[in-house]
Amino acid sequence: MSVPEQVTRWRTLAEKYAQRHTVLEPEEVLAIIWSESSGNPNAVNLGDPSYGLMQVTMPIAKAFAGVTDKRQLYDPETNIAAGSAFLAHLKTTLAKDYPLTDPETAWVAAYNEGEPNLIKHRPDPKYIAAFVSHLKELKSQGEKA
Repeated sequence: MSVPEQVTRWRTLAEKYAQRHTVLEPEEVLAIIWSESSGNPNAVNLGDPSYGLMQVTMPIAKAFAGVTDKRQLYDPETNIAAGSAFLAHLKTTLAKDYPLTDPETAWVAAYNEGEPNLIKHRPDPKYIAAFVSHLKELKSQGEKA
């Protein structure tokens, strides 16, 4: 598997926000982008609803980036700013073990499922497996560069 260019094109922004949120690695941000939108800044999931690269919902966008209009989430920088701030929050606060998930990936599961849902049920193992696979591929690509 190789990392799609549609994902790697966001590396500079991933690096910027990983520097801002030092608990994150740029590859973790990119792995979420890959898992959530395949790198499409115009992606929409009407089921949540969530928008853009990191599939950010409006409550998260408001709380973590002061976003006031969902159209702002189609801007890659705004989307990554909000998504990475939330991801860093989850990684920091979910370092403790949840009974139904691996403590190493609880924060990733909470990003996908929502923190309240993580407590209620086992997270989607396919999402976790895709994230881990994407992260591994992104890191190996970085080693080749």
